[in-house]
Amino acid sequence: MTWLDKIRLGLIYTVAITLIVMAVAFSVLRTVLPHATGYIEDVEQALCRQIGLPVSIARMDADMYWLVPRLKLIDVVIYDKDSQRELLRLEEAFFALALADSLLQWSPTIGDVSLVGADLYIERYADNRWRIQGVEFSGNAAQVSGNNTSSELIAAIKNTSFSLLESDIHWQDYRLQSESLDFIGANIYVEEYFGDHSLEVNLQLPEIYGESFRLVVKTSDDIEHLLEADLDVYIQGKKINIDQSLSVLDVAEWPEVKGIFSGELWLTMQDRRVSDITVDALVRQLEVNRENRGRFSVDSIEGKIDWGETADGWRFNGRDLHLVKQAVAWQQPANVALVQDEAGLFASASYLRSQDLISIAGVFLDEEQAAIASAYQLNHFGGDLYNLSMYLPAEDSANIKLSSVFENFYFQLPDSDISFNGIDGSLLYSDARASIKLLSEKVAMDFGELFPQPLNVDLASGVVHVEHDNNRWQISTDNFYALNSEVEINTRLELLKNEGRAWFVDIQSDFRNASGASIQKYYPVPIMSADLLQWLDVAVTDGAVDSGSFIIHGDLNRFP
Repeated sequence: MTWLDKIRLGLIYTVAITLIVMAVAFSVLRTVLPHATGYIEDVEQALCRQIGLPVSIARMDADMYWLVPRLKLIDVVIYDKDSQRELLRLEEAFFALALADSLLQWSPTIGDVSLVGADLYIERYADNRWRIQGVEFSGNAAQVSGNNTSSELIAAIKNTSFSLLESDIHWQDYRLQSESLDFIGANIYVEEYFGDHSLEVNLQLPEIYGESFRLVVKTSDDIEHLLEADLDVYIQGKKINIDQSLSVLDVAEWPEVKGIFSGELWLTMQDRRVSDITVDALVRQLEVNRENRGRFSVDSIEGKIDWGETADGWRFNGRDLHLVKQAVAWQQPANVALVQDEAGLFASASYLRSQDLISIAGVFLDEEQAAIASAYQLNHFGGDLYNLSMYLPAEDSANIKLSSVFENFYFQLPDSDISFNGIDGSLLYSDARASIKLLSEKVAMDFGELFPQPLNVDLASGVVHVEHDNNRWQISTDNFYALNSEVEINTRLELLKNEGRAWFVDIQSDFRNASGASIQKYYPVPIMSADLLQWLDVAVTDGAVDSGSFIIHGDLNRFP
């Protein structure tokens, strides 16, 4: 047998003997403790010294939990300093031995405390006072009629991991004048490990607040000032009524939020503000209203979202996002990435319904970001975008870059009444010049007051170029094809508009199979004289034109 085999065998024997001795010892302990009533008084005195309050115990027992010995106390009552009033009554209390600390200190040391079956009353007052089981906390300094009961309780919590299991919690917030809330069968865990603290709360909620709620908070700061500490927070909920829950928490400086939340949320608090948020959830009937920033509402939104601050801006990532607004669902789940920094805004997405994203983003932008978005007049655009890539510079708007495939797209030229709706194709925009490839069905083209009504086409194809330089717009195409039941047109056009001046047009169109009965739709009424319109209405009433062409060239204000 080698020396390694001997060491391994020795370790196995040592562990086995230790487990046997522990099992025998605690079997004896479990047999003796229920009858060792003389020790109950000693345990009561030890607990009294530990928490600074009188304690009474009806019975004792012992057991093993994950190879850790535990002392079990039954029917425990904790009194106030004067032993006149019960502060807390427990069905059971477990005290687990801290093996490592006990071996290091060579004396029994309590590692974990579990309290079972408490009936806990918590009250919150308008002047920043709290009362828990009659123990009052005021501001940062806790006090009870001149004694230090609450300070001793907090000190005990700081230095011991404990659990509050299968307990009923009764909450009353007088500051909000809300009704009393009862949480039945709640479980709370507080752990301390080398200066790090964690709090876990599991609740079954009253019906008006939802179904279930789980909260985990971790910090390395002082838990006595938890609201001022840097925190890592995890929340899990099922059918949580957001508005109702936030009204109880009274969270300041947050947008007004309504909806039903089911899912998980992680967030990081630094310097009393949120610096990172991760959400994997489904929210129904979501409404967000931010004062001076507008509002948005959706039927439902689900997916995974990650937002966080960076050194000079923020970042956003969304995966498997799906949204329904006004009973209209997104065509497919979307993956989205946004980064905003001092250089501008970078964005990419597998799919987006642009008008929905614009309305949502507008609520969360700060003043500087909102000013940038307003300068680009994003509210003039909308539709389904695929394979989107975009860069919006913070200062030089001439360097905007954008590429995307789009469906059912609409846009309106800023500072004009000209718009197009139902466009399918692709867009490449760079250096203030857009190249739009079109292959669309059912397109509505509204030239504002130029024509009596929008010009609808069943099929449109071609490449359209749009240039924008300061307040100058230029739209051109070398070969634009349009077809509807009234006419078939091939057009070359150039539209030019400078600030303060009318449109300059250069159009040459060849048409076929034109219907004379529908010709009135295509009259540029505002630039035609009343006499000319009257003559055309009488002169052209019906018939068909196999082929023809027309040319318009010049300032529309001077036509005809």
